[in-house]
Amino acid sequence: MKHSMYNIVIPLTRDGVLVYNGLSGALAKLTPEEYRKYLKLSFGEADKELVENLKRGMFIVPEDFNELEYIIQRYEKIKEDTSRLGLVIAPTMKCNLGCIYCYQNREKFDEYSLMNEKVQTELVNFVETIVKINNVRTLEVLWYGGEPLLGLPVIKNLTEKFMRIGERFNVNYSGGMVTNATLITPKIAEELYKLKIRTFQITLDGDRETHDKKRIYKNGSGTFDRIIEAIKILSSYKGVSIVIRVNVDTEVVRNFEKLLDILENEGLKEKIRIYFSKLEKYEHSSSTWGCYIENTKDYSKLEIRLYEKLIERGFMLNIYPFPRYLPCGAVRKYGNICIDPEGYLYKCWHEIGIVEKSVGHVSSGFNENVGRWIITYTPFDFEDCRGCGLLPVCMGGCPLRAMESKKECIPLTGSIEEYLKMTYMYKTRGARDM
Repeated sequence: MKHSMYNIVIPLTRDGVLVYNGLSGALAKLTPEEYRKYLKLSFGEADKELVENLKRGMFIVPEDFNELEYIIQRYEKIKEDTSRLGLVIAPTMKCNLGCIYCYQNREKFDEYSLMNEKVQTELVNFVETIVKINNVRTLEVLWYGGEPLLGLPVIKNLTEKFMRIGERFNVNYSGGMVTNATLITPKIAEELYKLKIRTFQITLDGDRETHDKKRIYKNGSGTFDRIIEAIKILSSYKGVSIVIRVNVDTEVVRNFEKLLDILENEGLKEKIRIYFSKLEKYEHSSSTWGCYIENTKDYSKLEIRLYEKLIERGFMLNIYPFPRYLPCGAVRKYGNICIDPEGYLYKCWHEIGIVEKSVGHVSSGFNENVGRWIITYTPFDFEDCRGCGLLPVCMGGCPLRAMESKKECIPLTGSIEEYLKMTYMYKTRGARDM
């Protein structure tokens, strides 16, 4: 036996150590005596249970076990899996807001119309062909934009047709939506529920004052109160999952607890989950906003502070670093197929609407550009990734950034010890989620 090269050891102030394994995602707490035996790989007759647990968690593996090859095989297997078809559909690229940091070219995209009936028909045929050829068992659609609710008639029509495909070919259908939530009313929420849209990602960038400086209507007025009302409407439905995205800059960090106060006072504490994302500065973002956090390591430290606040306040968390063996669905041929209102196909939603980056069209299928995602790209080309203990979790980070020669590690890698300590603390406090 040997130690896994994907073990990460975190000393505790007392009671021994935590050991995390990136291959399995297992986290073990070892006493000082157990840790000494683990280090020396020296176990007695009385240690059978300890040894079995270490093997099960892949903390120790057979001497001839090639761990990197194991990861590569898992990567290729998941990458080639065609049983799940994931679509990101923008029924329109128009938006009713004027957020100062938006990465999309609003001047260009506001000229887009809704997806017309011809493109909708071609899209349905495109999906049905993929389902039949690949024996698809799961069809997942994420509605995107622009603001997707500006294209609600398109969403209704396509969803009804996708559900019929599901019934005909025994495919499980589910829907989700990335929305600014400002257009959600009780009536619209009811319609979305009937359309099997059960997951929503909604952005709240801090407390009311902070948020309303950035996420604004085109007339400059704030959106915070309207979004809170929409979240309350959606959260009243059974089985609906709401993820609150917080784009982190220095001002959000300063005022974060005020946001938690509001969510708690509105009765939303146990109805939402919060995740954080570094506020990026894009080509079309406002150059006047001076609170961007440029350095990923600096951001990682701030993110830890924010998660600690969530733990202290008893909010639900979902931060455990499970291995996924894939950087994102874009490297799967039939994962993360993004479709713009004109029917062009993309592999990443950051490129949606940029026709020269498209990988095909719903009328004709994929073109040669798709190869850079599913053939050319591999995280194993990067020397620093192959031996990293978090390779099965990170898998090289964002493929798009890597292909643009802007590769960087995910924030988790810079603060993994703190994340794992938080996870341990969260679990030992009897938390509801992981």
